[in-house]
Amino acid sequence: MANKDLRNWLQEVDTIGELKTIKGAETREEIGGIVDLYMREMGTPAVIFDDVPGFPKGHRVLANILTSVPRINVALGLKPDASRNELIAWWRDYMREGPTVEPKAVNGGPLLENIMEGAHVDITSIP
Repeated sequence: MANKDLRNWLQEVDTIGELKTIKGAETREEIGGIVDLYMREMGTPAVIFDDVPGFPKGHRVLANILTSVPRINVALGLKPDASRNELIAWWRDYMREGPTVEPKAVNGGPLLENIMEGAHVDITSIP
């Protein structure tokens, strides 16, 4: 079954050595530059920037998430060490036979934990 929760996915990719945490990187030039370097090659780890100067604790930036087969496998619920060919076969089967999922309105969930509306919207409050 596909991994439907970002927090679980992060924990799994960290467990398999596919997540690098960088603390204290500045938003103005460092985060963008580091992400640019990491995204140039397949197989580099996902990067989570933590303790971003000028932002509250817990405001993190996640990048480079799907540039390795093991991380894509984890996202889809496959074994992390499944091969590229197994991943391609899974996609072909899914596109041919996968279920159609109808939209479903919900009243709550993790997505709604941080909401800003109207005059309270401040795009500079997130890194």
